Amino acid sequence: MAKILLSYRRADSAAIAGRIFDRLVARYGATSVFMDVDNIPFGTDFREHIRETLLTSDVLVAIVGPQWLGLRADGQSRIRDSADPVRIEIETALQARLPIVPVLIDGTEMPQPSDLPEALEKFCYLNAAAVASGRDFHHQVDRVIRSIDQILGPKTAPLAAAEPIPKRQGSRRSVLIAGGTALAATGAAVLGWWYRPSGSSTPPEARTTESRPTPPAAKAQPATSPPPEGPIRIGIGAPITGWGAMFGAQVKQGAEQAIADINDTGGILGGKLSASLGDDMSDPRQGVSVASNFAAAGVKFVIGHFNSAVTLSTSEIYHQNGVLMITPTSTNPLITERNLWNIFRTCGRDDRQAVVAADYIVGLFGNRIVGRFFRNKKIAIVHDKTTYGKGLADELQKALRARRIREVFFEGVNVGDKDFTALVARIRDTGVDLIYWGGLHTEAGLIVRQMRDLGVDTVLMGGDGIASDEFAIIGGPSVEGTLMTLAPDARKRPQAKVVVDKLRAKNFAPETYTLYSYAALQIITEAAEAANSLDPKKVAETMKSGRKFNTVIGELSYDQKGDVTRPDYVMHVWKKDSSGKIIYAEIDQ
Repeated sequence: MAKILLSYRRADSAAIAGRIFDRLVARYGATSVFMDVDNIPFGTDFREHIRETLLTSDVLVAIVGPQWLGLRADGQSRIRDSADPVRIEIETALQARLPIVPVLIDGTEMPQPSDLPEALEKFCYLNAAAVASGRDFHHQVDRVIRSIDQILGPKTAPLAAAEPIPKRQGSRRSVLIAGGTALAATGAAVLGWWYRPSGSSTPPEARTTESRPTPPAAKAQPATSPPPEGPIRIGIGAPITGWGAMFGAQVKQGAEQAIADINDTGGILGGKLSASLGDDMSDPRQGVSVASNFAAAGVKFVIGHFNSAVTLSTSEIYHQNGVLMITPTSTNPLITERNLWNIFRTCGRDDRQAVVAADYIVGLFGNRIVGRFFRNKKIAIVHDKTTYGKGLADELQKALRARRIREVFFEGVNVGDKDFTALVARIRDTGVDLIYWGGLHTEAGLIVRQMRDLGVDTVLMGGDGIASDEFAIIGGPSVEGTLMTLAPDARKRPQAKVVVDKLRAKNFAPETYTLYSYAALQIITEAAEAANSLDPKKVAETMKSGRKFNTVIGELSYDQKGDVTRPDYVMHVWKKDSSGKIIYAEIDQ
C-alpha cells in the first residue's frame, strides 16, 4: 500500500492543503495519505516521529505558499530553525532520497538557495507543480496525481474490485466500489481518461455481464414494463450531523416527503420508493464512503449532496456506477462542467448568481467609474475558504472585474471562526461600503453582528448560503438590510402549499432547499414515467431532451450539462415583517 505524506506550513497554506489532502484521499485512500504527521503521541519527540514516518513513506508532497519560509518578527526565517517541522520533513526526505513533489500555491515561486539552509539547497532545483485555488484547482491537482501515480508505479491504488449486487430480473450487475481508495480525480472526465480495475480496458459505462431486454418505447403499454421487484431505492446524501446539519435536514425532509407522496399515488412505474439515508457530515471523505455504500446497495438515484465539495467528490463514484444524482443545493460551476451524463441540479450556479449580484451593485452605486473604485464606493470580498464560499467569491470578483470594478481586498476566513474583530477593523479602516460574503450563514451572522457592535454600517451582501432563519438568530437585528441572491421563494407558490402544509404539520419549517429536494424527486418520477424505464441513463436522456417538468419550485428544463435553463436568482433583503420577525423578501426591481 502506498504511503503519501503532505508537508505544509499551517500559517501559509492550511486551507488549500486541506483541499489537496481531500483529493489525494479520494484517489489513494484515507489509510495512505498523511497530513500533520497524523496523531503524534503526546510526550513523543516530534522530530523523531517525523523522521520515522518519512522513512516509511513513498513520496512527500511539499506544499509551498507565499509564507512557506516562515518569516518571523525578527526578520529570520523559521525554515532555518533546525527544529522547524517543515525543515525536518524536507531535510529528511532529501537525505533519504525520498521522491518529493513540490506544489507551488497561487503563483508562489520556488525559494532561492540563499533563502534556505545548505541542507535544503537541493530542494530549490526540483521541478514543481503549480496549483491555484480558483477554477483550475481540480485540473491542476489532476496533474499532481498523475505525477504521484508515476512515482508509485505498481503501488498506485487501482479501482477496487467490483462487488456483485444480488440478481434482479435475470440480470447480474457489477458495482465499482470506489470508496476512499478508488476515486479518481474529480476533473478526470474533463481530461478524457478513466481509472479502471486492473486488467480492464472497457470504460465503466460500457461494462455489462449479460444482455438485458430492450426497454420498451415511451408509448409502449405498461405491460411491457413490469413493476420492479422490491422497492426502488432512493439515496439521500446530506450532512445529517456536523456543522451543516440544519441544511441536511432540509434535504432529508424534502426528499422523504416527496417519497411518501409519490408512493401514495402509486410510486414510479408501479414500484414503491424506499429511502436510504447517508450522512456525509459535510466532509468529502465521508461523502466518498456514503456514495460507495449507496452504489454497493444498488441505489440508482441519489438526492444530494449539500456541499459543493462533497458533490464533487461523490459524483465520480456515482458516474462510474451508473447512478443518477440531482443536487438541490450545490452551486459550484465545476459540478456540471465535466460532461458527466449523470449529474443534475435543481438549484442554479455560482457564476449566475454572481452576475445578478454584480449587476445589482452597479445599480446600487451608479454606473460611472471614478478612479480605482466604483464611483468612489469601495467593495471588499470575504469568503470561508470552502469550495462553495471561495468559488462564489471568485465568480463575484470575475463579474465585477468584467464591469471594471476592483475590490479593495479579497480575504478568506475559516469555517468555525468566532472572533472577526480584525476583519471588522480592516473594513472600517479601509472605508469599505459593501462587503460581499462567500460562505454560509453562521459566519455571516457573526460578521454582520460584530460590524454593527463596533459601529460599522457597511452593507453585507451574500449568496444563497445565508438563506436560513438561523442567520437572523445569530446576527439578531444587525442582519436587517443584508442583501442576498436567491431564487424566488418557492414556498409562496400555490403549487407548493400542500407540501409546505404537510411539513409544517410535522413541526418542520421548510426553508429554501426543502422544496428543491422535493422537486428533484418529482423530476425523476416524471422522467422515468416518460421513458417508461428505471434505467438511470434513459431517465437522464429524458431529462436532457428539453422536456419541461412541473414541480413545486416551478417549471424546469435542463440543458445538456444538467443545469436548469431558467434564470434562477433575484435579489432579496433581510427585513422585519409585519409581526416584527426578521425574514428575507424579494426586492421589487
